[in-house]
Amino acid sequence: MTNDHAARSNQLEVALLRLGAPVELTIATGAVAVTRTNHTVDTEADAATDDLATITGGANGNLLLLTAANSGRVVTLKHASGNIRTTDGQDIALSADGPLFLERGATNWLVRR
Repeated sequence: MTNDHAARSNQLEVALLRLGAPVELTIATGAVAVTRTNHTVDTEADAATDDLATITGGANGNLLLLTAANSGRVVTLKHASGNIRTTDGQDIALSADGPLFLERGATNWLVRR
């Protein structure tokens, strides 16, 4: 076995990842509890804006896709206010146009761009 072949055999190739339809989560006191990989997120009591500081659930290495549930309401992920960390240290507003990708670390959810 060549080194090139050994390196390729250790790679996982994913041609298509099927996540199923997203399940909606509603922010409650700045937090949501994830139950799967794909979620939409809505503001508490359908407020015009809301901050998401904490995501409960998940384990180290889990992946998460979050999309705004409603384009007329703004959900903002808050960097370091809870267990969410962004790559640039800035807060991020979710979009209804496409998901934001996060990965669970040992204690925090890390935004991956």
